[in-house]
Amino acid sequence: DPNRPDLTNSSWIVIRGDVLASRVDLLNRDGTNLIADGSNTTRPDGSPWLNINADPGAKVEFPLVVQNESLLSDSFQLSFSATNAPFVPGSTPLGYTVRLLDASRNPLSNGNTGLIGPNSSRDFIAEVTVPQSARPGTVNFYFRVQGVRNPALMDTKLDAVTVNRVGNLAIKQDQPGATAPGMAWVFSHVMSNLGNVTVVDSTISYDPPFPTFDEALYADLNGNGILDTAELSAQPITGVRDIWNRLPANSPLKQIDPARGLTEFFDPG
Repeated sequence: DPNRPDLTNSSWIVIRGDVLASRVDLLNRDGTNLIADGSNTTRPDGSPWLNINADPGAKVEFPLVVQNESLLSDSFQLSFSATNAPFVPGSTPLGYTVRLLDASRNPLSNGNTGLIGPNSSRDFIAEVTVPQSARPGTVNFYFRVQGVRNPALMDTKLDAVTVNRVGNLAIKQDQPGATAPGMAWVFSHVMSNLGNVTVVDSTISYDPPFPTFDEALYADLNGNGILDTAELSAQPITGVRDIWNRLPANSPLKQIDPARGLTEFFDPG
């Protein structure tokens, strides 16, 4: 009442609501499902969120999703590392390569995701190339996303590649030969291990067997390409282990990694 200045009235507006914490989440996509859990780098048992099997020389793809769970738009830095403590951006296990791609398979510029709106997500791909020399076993890859406007927004997850065991012995192409009745012909062959596992217990045989000929296999232990008298006087071989057992301990064949695809085909231990 303007005529009663001694009277006053006060009112308050109360706004009730939750203050939402900003965060970013890095996940894997499995079809329509998203795999990972907020701030947990690994699964509860310590295993990777996604583990993909691959042969040596293969390429595998980890489908990644960057989910901006804040109220503001932000761009994020996507990176990878061979270790998590410390996390070394761009580092990989020896011989492996990683490329970060967008959903259209275009390389990310400096790993930047571009602007992602609030409560929105965007898909990416981590393409991992397994080296041809990769040995069997599981290799870890840590992926991390971090806000550019707000670096405090960060999430790290562990994925892995498990390299398959591949046994692949190869023998040099066939060679022609001719001889007279009652005489012999020596065929020289080179055996290579093109796989990634030790091959010692494999047998060596003829397929098909010679129907009317006598044949025997001997090991060229000194590697000179000639069947020497000492080698001829030894018992014929029937398998790879026969060669292994007859090699001296300091033989180069026992020192070289078989996964290199050379004539050497034994494991260094």
